[in-house]
Amino acid sequence: MAPALTAAAAKTAATTTARAVRRLPPTHTLIAAALLSTRTLSFIAQQSSSAAQNDLPAWREHASIVVGFLSIACWVTVYSPQLLENYRNKSAEGLSTLFVLIWLAGDALNWLGALLQGLLWTQIALAGYYVFCDIALLWQAYYYTKYYLNGVRIERHPLAHGNIVPSATNGTHAASESTPLLHGGANHPSASAITNASAISISRRPSRKQQLLLWGTAIGFVASVGVIAFFVFKPATSPDQSKPPHFEPPSPDGPGAGIPKHKWRWDAQIYGWSSALLYLISRIPQIIKNRKTYCEGLSMALFVFALLGNSTYVASIMLKSLDPEYLLENASWLVGSLGVVFLDFIVLAQFVKYAPEREKLRLEVEAAAEAEA
Repeated sequence: MAPALTAAAAKTAATTTARAVRRLPPTHTLIAAALLSTRTLSFIAQQSSSAAQNDLPAWREHASIVVGFLSIACWVTVYSPQLLENYRNKSAEGLSTLFVLIWLAGDALNWLGALLQGLLWTQIALAGYYVFCDIALLWQAYYYTKYYLNGVRIERHPLAHGNIVPSATNGTHAASESTPLLHGGANHPSASAITNASAISISRRPSRKQQLLLWGTAIGFVASVGVIAFFVFKPATSPDQSKPPHFEPPSPDGPGAGIPKHKWRWDAQIYGWSSALLYLISRIPQIIKNRKTYCEGLSMALFVFALLGNSTYVASIMLKSLDPEYLLENASWLVGSLGVVFLDFIVLAQFVKYAPEREKLRLEVEAAAEAEA
């Protein structure tokens, strides 16, 4: 195995590379910057490997890196299904606003921590991406509530006295904006209890072929990231002779990326436990809302990829080391991620439990549509 680069050699190489990058066209500069960031991650990881982990088998170090990148891929994907679901329905009634607000608070702490600790720009950008997507979900909730009524665009017509009244553009009978997505005192709503919002949500569901395409695209992206990471960070020689560069990926749902290991930091621990608490609390409003809406208007993929993202993140930590001190330092992010995994399983169980109710609603909506025709 070739000896590690010295700090002076690394500085010289970085300076030479930076000069070369500045001479490239703008589009090529972005590509070069991405490649440079990967090399930087590798180099920093090599220099930051602690003595306590020198005896770690290469296959575990390699697996930790690959699984860590899978976690990042899951979190890059996680928001897209719900954003598409809201856009398709022109409504965000199935998503708990309080859930997104608390999630945003946790992601904001994640981003702030990345900025304060001077992490790599790729990690800061990733944390900022989470905040941006949270804000996008909140903007959808505001926009569709203000300008759409039960999934139908509102046209406001001035009256003689200067007042304006909403009217549905497609002739759909408007229900009260305070009407819940699925209401009624009974556990099983009747046809009369189906609002226009739920009917539109059901009628706009993608076909099975479209669903397979969406799921296939998302899973294919995550798998591709894993395959690329596997070959990029694959040991150059046999596992007994070398190790892949160490890299600690950022935790989207339980931050703490880039914090030096085996060096206790109270500020980082307070920050980590606060974020973990926010992430845990965030699921509770959504679980309560699902009991009323039967998960209608909610994307299952959001919680599937959140569960996978947290599970792979925990796996990347456990694969790296089982040293008690190391696990204690990462306890907040382990507890936060594992707790969220448990709550995401509850949400997915709700999808399964309420599937008969959603199917019943679908049949009632189709029957009502046929009767009107």
